Amino acid sequence: MTSASVRAFAVLLSAFATLSAATYSCAEELPLRVLHIARGTLKAEVPQTEAQKMKGLMNRRHLDRDAGMLFSFASPHMVSMWMKNTLIPLDAAFVDECGRIVRIAHMEPLTLTLHDSVEPVSHVIEANAGWFRAQGATRGTLVRELRTEYCPKSGTP
Repeated sequence: MTSASVRAFAVLLSAFATLSAATYSCAEELPLRVLHIARGTLKAEVPQTEAQKMKGLMNRRHLDRDAGMLFSFASPHMVSMWMKNTLIPLDAAFVDECGRIVRIAHMEPLTLTLHDSVEPVSHVIEANAGWFRAQGATRGTLVRELRTEYCPKSGTP
């Protein structure tokens, strides 16, 4: 092998290593949280950074049947969700500080329609369209794992 061939091979190997590292960093895995919602169990990815929250489920072509995403906020506030660059139909459950679903919104793919929480919430759970209905979850359904320290102590489980 000539020195030029060795240099070319080294450059190619370096480029491949860089490409492989970039590929793995794009497919980052998010922590999972198991949520028990009515009759179902959802394995929700939990974005940790603002960039991960902004990306959400954008550009995904598939979401497993009992998979979703959980967005959590530092304190309860009004929240709006949209479907920009989101390819699959989703439902969003807006959850208050006591872990109760206050609204479930159906969201169509690739739309900019805003879906509001209607009251301050601490979490939003996104799942495949129809998942909450199939589990029997409605407004008022408790998601015990999502009760926060902001929940008033009296009158709430």
